[in-house]
Amino acid sequence: MGKRRDSWGQSSSPLSLQARLAKHSLRGVSEQLARQVVTAYADYRPQAAIAKSVAISRRMVQRILEATQGPPELGGLWQERRLLYVGSESMETARRKLAKAFPQVRAELSPGESGVDGQVQQAVYAQLIGRAAQCLLREIMERVQRMPSTQKVRVALAFGRTIAAVVAELGAYAEAHPLRDQLQGRVRFLAMVGHTLSYPEWGANTLVSRAAQQLGGEYRVMPTPAFVKKLPVRQGLMEDVEPVREALRELRESQIVVTSLSPIRLRDASTGRIYPATLESEGFIAGRRVDLLIQAGAVGEICGWPFDAAGKRVLTASGEDRYPNPIGIGLEGLQEIARDRSAIAVVGADPLRVALRAALLGGFISVLCTDVETAQRLVLDSRRR
Repeated sequence: MGKRRDSWGQSSSPLSLQARLAKHSLRGVSEQLARQVVTAYADYRPQAAIAKSVAISRRMVQRILEATQGPPELGGLWQERRLLYVGSESMETARRKLAKAFPQVRAELSPGESGVDGQVQQAVYAQLIGRAAQCLLREIMERVQRMPSTQKVRVALAFGRTIAAVVAELGAYAEAHPLRDQLQGRVRFLAMVGHTLSYPEWGANTLVSRAAQQLGGEYRVMPTPAFVKKLPVRQGLMEDVEPVREALRELRESQIVVTSLSPIRLRDASTGRIYPATLESEGFIAGRRVDLLIQAGAVGEICGWPFDAAGKRVLTASGEDRYPNPIGIGLEGLQEIARDRSAIAVVGADPLRVALRAALLGGFISVLCTDVETAQRLVLDSRRR
């Protein structure tokens, strides 16, 4: 009878760490360095970043990772990283596994590792934005061709730099599309939220105007502030002001939504960096209000609507000293669109993964545009729970 094999295909008495390094012609690599490499990899650090931090080549990082599968000293770390073992899976494999983990979501993946710094990260981000713009244009064209010529495709846009980047790319892809003339007068862009005082160039009202100009369509702004601190004022605007009521009604009828998301003040375990909530960093709410959201269990937000790790809406006491209430269709409206239409989320940074997983569980997303590494990690996270 042959030796019993464990889940890694190794014998039940695996070689020690030093023996495995020697077996792979890595006698010059110390156990301390090998532990550093595997520990960083288990903490989701990209291989390029690991190589830079320990002053070795990326190929050497790969060789160490190949050699260090199986030793009892490092088994626990490798068990967590099995899905992401050296040499990224193909995008098709990652897409298939993500579809199995989240059957209600279609993935549009771009290559690369979203956590790498510098020029590599910029290139990966550019590919992601391009993929998202292509995805959006395809969704629009499919509906234009299906719908009667008297009807318009309604596309709701969120705010933020990621959505602004997608809108900027959309015009270039539309210009090159062979059926571009069919878009003229057939698309109507709607702002998901109102005016933002910080970074108005990324505001939803600005972005719908740009998108309409690029595709020869129409647009509708949300004629309110994005955030209203007092609940009675918010309710009055939504119920008593006719232009606001009409804008919300049309939003609920959108065929396509394009948004991103943000964590609620996240600490990246691999780098120690603190990622504040977008709402906090861009001056929409004060830090003490973010503390209240965290206490209530919030892990992320979409257009200012907070949700917890299970994808449930986070409820906090309303009032001026608490959380400002965004005007819009809310998470419930987003869920409804994701169920039977298209809710596209563009997310490409690894620290957003916890919030992204929660949004997928909450049913706020039906089309996910992300990079292949983030997709793989989402699958890994789903298997560990």
